[in-house]
Amino acid sequence: VAILVGSVGTLKNVATQKDVRDAANDGCVLISQSSLARYLQHDLYNALSEFDGTITGFGLILEDRRKREEKYDSDIEKYISDFLKQMRLLLSCFFIFRRSGAHLSSEKRSAYEGVMKKIIENENEFSKNLAEEKTELRFTKEQLAGVCENTLATLGRDGDMYIVTMKYPDVFPVLETCSVSETRRQVFTAFGKRGGQKNLDLLEDTLKLRKEAVSILGYIFYSIFM
Repeated sequence: VAILVGSVGTLKNVATQKDVRDAANDGCVLISQSSLARYLQHDLYNALSEFDGTITGFGLILEDRRKREEKYDSDIEKYISDFLKQMRLLLSCFFIFRRSGAHLSSEKRSAYEGVMKKIIENENEFSKNLAEEKTELRFTKEQLAGVCENTLATLGRDGDMYIVTMKYPDVFPVLETCSVSETRRQVFTAFGKRGGQKNLDLLEDTLKLRKEAVSILGYIFYSIFM
């Protein structure tokens, strides 16, 4: 899943055709929502919870054995070691399922899933707005003093003016190498305002949704949940 998300996410950010970027963005939403649904499976959570007790009991037995300095032959020790690795993996899955709301009642799971799906949509829309930012700044060569010729050659031109877009290959060389503080200030300010009011609205809505989501899980604040 991680490889799939990475591949689709790359297309979302770097594809030159807008329809491909939009399709990749929709794909990221579907993948994330599918992952959410997978960790909300109540029956699977119940099955994993049975292993939780097994791991705890087995761990107590091993601890008692260590205190009495008992030793087993190498084959048994290897079996115990492999078994513990598998149990730790299952225990890790158990906690992930619980943090994802799989232990909740059907009604609460449904409510939590609805809130989280909206958060996923907001996050991807926020990212899309950043990627589609059209702001361009124009500077003379003197205003870009310190930026190397190779970088200047990659910038767009409008007559004698150099065009700095809000794309990373344009922004960071200017912020890191330009010796004109006013130029750096303008680029930094414009870069920080990407997405404009749309992203501010998405951020505000997402913060409210996060509070609602962790409240369903039984937490007072999102920071406590994290």
